[in-house]
Amino acid sequence: MTLFSFKSISILVILSLLFACAKEGEGDPASVQNPDKTVSPDPNSQTDNPNTVGTTPTNDFKTISNNSVNIATLSGGKIGNGLIRSGEGYKTVEVLVTNPLEGYEVSATGFAGRRYLASDWSFITISITNTTEQSACFVKASNGIEYLDEQDNVIAVESLETSFVQGTSVLLKSSGIAVNACLMAGETGYISLIEADIYNALAKVRLDTIEKSNSEFIPQGGSFLVQSYHVIPNSLNIDYVLKNFGPESVVEKNIFRVFYNSDEGYPIHWDLVTPSKFKILSAEGEETVSAKTLYQGQVESITVVTGFKSSTGTASVFPDSAGSSIDPPADSEIMLKERLDQHTLHLITLENQ
Repeated sequence: MTLFSFKSISILVILSLLFACAKEGEGDPASVQNPDKTVSPDPNSQTDNPNTVGTTPTNDFKTISNNSVNIATLSGGKIGNGLIRSGEGYKTVEVLVTNPLEGYEVSATGFAGRRYLASDWSFITISITNTTEQSACFVKASNGIEYLDEQDNVIAVESLETSFVQGTSVLLKSSGIAVNACLMAGETGYISLIEADIYNALAKVRLDTIEKSNSEFIPQGGSFLVQSYHVIPNSLNIDYVLKNFGPESVVEKNIFRVFYNSDEGYPIHWDLVTPSKFKILSAEGEETVSAKTLYQGQVESITVVTGFKSSTGTASVFPDSAGSSIDPPADSEIMLKERLDQHTLHLITLENQ
């Protein structure tokens, strides 16, 4: 996806005053867990959780595919301050697709999580699996996304209209541009959504159309992964240790996606981490990126999807973020970041009430 610059938000400096201190802990080095693990969530099994809604899925939920390029699942220290009790911070939702794409299986169940117990914002994750023998880029849900209650009433319409999958990072053959909205044959990726004021009523998500492009691409000439994370004691900070495992230099993208996993491996929340700037990282080079978490639940496992550009390509490192005609995922990711900023303001408002 596209590298772009974000406007700094001065309110972040006061976030540490808003939340209770995270429980002490320090992440262990990354342990890549079972790739392509399949789990079968049963929304009716959590009888003690009145907020759990949905129907029994018609197909199994498949977790994102770890790879040796840009996706890794890590376990370690506890993330989040634990103010949200287990079962109150997320729920299952039914996923409907109006116009499916043959060979691209959308999970019948998705997960809706929330960062803050008093907030009704929803962070939604849905999985898509490429069951074909051909790899494809720009896999997306397009033409509209609707949120429904149990009676199928539309309670909100997603302003993004389109959401690109988080998957393997590749280089477009025509331009050398790096994107990670691709699914290799047999690979599972995640779609991330965020919507305000729907958590309690939300029961279903309706995707209009699943699409892909015919863009030709070549593999990245390297590997760039988050190899470990460390929770800073008595703070809301997490240090992510990124490493270039490849034989040549890479340019790292200044944003990566973090999925928070339940004990069962479900993606019950997601977040964006935005380093201040992109860097060139030499072969076998490492970098530590610090970020605050606003999460009031608690997890001990995360899956991180990075973006990077190896020196294999011949064109620009990342496209200009100004135009969707250059790289469509750019606009979608910019808007996701803007929605997260809005959510930060929302949390501040809650604290001041």
